[in-house]
Formats: sequence, structure tokens, C-alpha cells
Amino acid sequence: MENAGVPIHAEVGVGYSLVDGYSLPPVMFTENEATSFIIAEKLVATMTDEDTAQVFSEAVEKIKAVLRSDEKKKLNKLGDHVLVSSRMEGIRESTMQRMPRILSSIDSKIVLEIDYEVAYNKAFTKRRIEPLGIHFYSNHWHLIAYCQLRKAYRDFRIDRIQTLKTTEAISEGDHPNLKEYLSEMADQQDLSKVIVRFKGNSAQYARTEKYYHGFVGEVENDDGVTMEFLAPSIDGTAHWFLIFTDQIEIIEPKCLKVVMKELTKKLVDVPGG
Repeated sequence: MENAGVPIHAEVGVGYSLVDGYSLPPVMFTENEATSFIIAEKLVATMTDEDTAQVFSEAVEKIKAVLRSDEKKKLNKLGDHVLVSSRMEGIRESTMQRMPRILSSIDSKIVLEIDYEVAYNKAFTKRRIEPLGIHFYSNHWHLIAYCQLRKAYRDFRIDRIQTLKTTEAISEGDHPNLKEYLSEMADQQDLSKVIVRFKGNSAQYARTEKYYHGFVGEVENDDGVTMEFLAPSIDGTAHWFLIFTDQIEIIEPKCLKVVMKELTKKLVDVPGG
């Protein structure tokens, strides 16, 4: 450290310390490094056990604590534009290489230009888009964006993007963040918002199955974990929740409580039960 110009004070029997009045410069991260924190935190939460995910999250918070306020604000903001809704088997290198540029364009509201391979006819189309966020589901990363050509929001699989360029144009639209957009889509597609609190450590038994029921996110509480879902079927979700018996508390919707009570009654009233 002395060779790097850092003034070190040495005292026999005590050790080494920085000279009074000197402080280390703030931790700095490149755009790619900052992006990797956001993606890694989302993936670890999805693909590891609860204890590992908690330890990693705490480590990331410690790193954020020493960042400059503008960098910390940027990381927290980008977290609302990245969502993982299913377990991941693998990611193409080309997809990972595009992540930083996409997230950077979201933060700076820069319009992107892409050449995209259309799935049904393998043709290529050029689009100018205004990104909302990236979403992992069905084993692929998807870029959710406002398409200037179609004048509507569209879902682009990132591995089908052949080229991606930043433009000098600034997005002037007032777009929702990714979670807000998905909530709006849920209303249109007749998905049901479900909020449930898992007591104690019972949430660890939902880590895999929750992705089949429209898992959106979770928040840790003092006495458990509260999860949010956009469920395609209240009846199917109710059947799943039955295995947790008294280890869960349904916060909303009320109709889910009614369905679970009816299922429990049927279980008790089974002939010979």
C-alpha cells in the first residue's frame, strides 16, 4: 500500500494503521461490474437454497454500503428492471454480453436498435425499442420493451437478437418499470395477484414449486417470508398451498381463503376419512 502512495503508520506492539486524516478513495465499479451484481443477486436467489441466497444478499448490501450515493441509487433502480421467474439451466454467452448495454439503456432512457429473428418464419426485422426491463422465464432471457414500429409493448427473446445498437435518441415515453408492466399484463390476462406469508423456515420448501405458480418476488420478515404471485389458477395454487397447512397465512385475495376452506372441508369429509 505504501508503494501505491497510501500513508501507513506503524507502531511496535500495536500494528499498522492509516495516517490520521487520510481515507481510502470510494469503491468504483465499471458499468459491467455493477450490472453483474444485479443479475447475480437475482440468479442466486432463484437457484440456491435460502441460506445461501440470504448470505449473498447480505454481502451485496455490504458492497452497496460503500458505494457512492449515485452508484447505489443506480443499482437499486436497476433491480426493479430485472426479474427471474423460473429456474435457469444455462445462458448463452451472447445473451450475457448484451445485458450491460440493455440495462444501461434503461437507466439512461436511450433508444435501442435491434435486428431480431422472428420465431414463426425465421425472418429478420429491424426495430427501434425503448426497454422496460429483462425477464427470465421459460429458460430464456426476454427483453420487454416498447416497440416504436408496432407502437405497443413487445417481448423480445434476447438470444434471437442478432445485433443490438445504442442510438442517440432519448425515450420520451413515460413507461412503467418491469414489475408494474407485468402487473398490468396480469389484469389483462386474467391472472390473480396472490400474497402469502410463509412462517418460520417453511419458505424453503417452496423454492422450486413457486415458479410454476407465477412467482413474482419475495420479502423477508422477522418471522418468515412474504411472497407475491401472479397465479394463472386460484384453484391450482390453493391445492399447492394445502401442503403447508398452518405454516402459511393468506394475505390476499380473500377468494383464495374461501377455496382453501372448501378444499379442506372436502378432505375432512372424504368417506372413510
